[in-house]
Amino acid sequence: MKIQAAAQTYWGIPASKLSVLQSATLAGLVRAPATYDPVRNPDGAKERRNTVLAAIQHKNPGLLISYTLPVNPDGISQTSRNLLADAKAKGVQVHSSYL
Repeated sequence: MKIQAAAQTYWGIPASKLSVLQSATLAGLVRAPATYDPVRNPDGAKERRNTVLAAIQHKNPGLLISYTLPVNPDGISQTSRNLLADAKAKGVQVHSSYL
């Protein structure tokens, strides 16, 4: 899967706008895309994402990895809210805490 297509598929944004967490999630997909799919297996995707971030930190001990995600008071990002609304409008049921 190409990065641009994945960014659009999972978060509805261009690859240039990916956060550190989103980028690490996509990097984690390379090993086993079906296993670490953030929609089908959000917990596995989070675990793999964290493994990727830990590996980067381990290989670059002087590197400080900092990240934040813009969220609403209820903890759901606006992008995720839009994706969920679009899916619901199309009659798709989404069962993912990762979005």
